[in-house]
Amino acid sequence: MNARAELSGIILSRFAPDPHGGSWRLDPGAAADDVIAAGYAKPRTITTVEELDALAVGSVVLDGHGDVCERLGSGWAGIIKEPNLDTWLLAGAEDLPLDCTVLHEPTQ
Repeated sequence: MNARAELSGIILSRFAPDPHGGSWRLDPGAAADDVIAAGYAKPRTITTVEELDALAVGSVVLDGHGDVCERLGSGWAGIIKEPNLDTWLLAGAEDLPLDCTVLHEPTQ
């Protein structure tokens, strides 16, 4: 089952007959709670170097140029898409193009 079908099913499960007669109704708060409980989380956007520096070692972001970068103990390593650049580039947080989307944060 794809994610869209799964979420649709969760939302549809919250439709119920109107107790006052008439059409069916949706409890949007309960549907939102169910969607969140199923694992939906809005991706977090990093907009400052300070926020990048605060990410734990092992965090992975999609940088502002669309490159995937991982936080290492000494900085960031990225998979660069440019044809004439090395695949891996070690850089400091100030070198990553903002805005970055957090793809993964390790659990401690």
